Amino acid sequence: MHNIAKTVTAAALAIGLLGQPVLAKELRYAAFVGTQHPSLSASLEPMFERISKATDGDLSWTVYPLGQLLGARAILGGIEDGVADGGMVVPHWYPSDIPSVVNFANMAMYGTDPFAIAGAVNEAMLLNCPDCVKEYADSGARILGAYSTTPFVLQCTTPVSSLEDLKGLRVKTTGIMGPRLERLNAIPSNIPSPEMAEGLQRNQLDCVLASMDWYASYGLQGIVTNVTEAPLGTVRGMSLMAFSTETWEDLEPGHKQLLLKEITYGVADMMIAQKELAEKSRSDASASGVEFHQGDDTLVAALAPSDVDKELIADYAANIGVDNYAEQIDAFNAALSKWEGIVAKTGHDREAFAQALWDEVYSKLD
Repeated sequence: MHNIAKTVTAAALAIGLLGQPVLAKELRYAAFVGTQHPSLSASLEPMFERISKATDGDLSWTVYPLGQLLGARAILGGIEDGVADGGMVVPHWYPSDIPSVVNFANMAMYGTDPFAIAGAVNEAMLLNCPDCVKEYADSGARILGAYSTTPFVLQCTTPVSSLEDLKGLRVKTTGIMGPRLERLNAIPSNIPSPEMAEGLQRNQLDCVLASMDWYASYGLQGIVTNVTEAPLGTVRGMSLMAFSTETWEDLEPGHKQLLLKEITYGVADMMIAQKELAEKSRSDASASGVEFHQGDDTLVAALAPSDVDKELIADYAANIGVDNYAEQIDAFNAALSKWEGIVAKTGHDREAFAQALWDEVYSKLD
């Protein structure tokens, strides 16, 4: 457990939080990753510390990593039951609870810039998807801090360069990427991410479909021997902060505004940390002898977005009870086009990206 310290930040002064007598709250955050994962080390723990400082300790957090409070697939239910006040949620683990959010997460093949994708998924889900908001509310939570991974690659124990090489390989996948790879004759596995390294070591998997920063954050060093770079998409829609509705309603108005403002920096810090870790992981992997392969024309062509992907999304959506999947795809792609323009101006600058998230999304929430 990590107790968060107390000081004052400019963010609090800017929205006038100081000087308000309130009852101190010690909130519980449930994570399934370790403290070295960028979602904690670079994003949430610094954010929690800023919030504690800004409120002079009236709003502080205790982080429970590695499933110490709730297991990976029990976090959303644990928030509803009052075991945790907030937690990290991977939508694909809750298809019956938040199916519309899963549908957004399944749009893995749309977009190439993770920052633009993160901006778009926040806007589309929070402002233009009433079903997404309602599904979380029905689960006793509200979604804050959606983000996107960096581009996925195949991290394997065998070389993969072509469509033929992929045939018959057992690949850890997520969501729609399972059916996508299955139609290319791979064998998808939905083993949880924290178990990827063990799956590779025990020869239960041949590859994991994962962003390059996962090489470090999930301990794949010394296990992965080959990496294939191809247009495999990103996973988006994970929530840095699924926040208890009951706890939210008990917060002071100023504290709510502080959280909404700070989560924009949380997302920005997560995106930047992932990018930097992915670059470092690639360099470290190469230096340690991992071989990097570019997918050949057969693999690239098979992975390019197509009408088949829309059919896969439609089938997946039907199975989890999402009828308006096409409207949700349109909402996301409209937001993506907008955010590609925004990120063309902000670049990957922390302040500029966080400000854009505030202006376009979080300033419109209450």
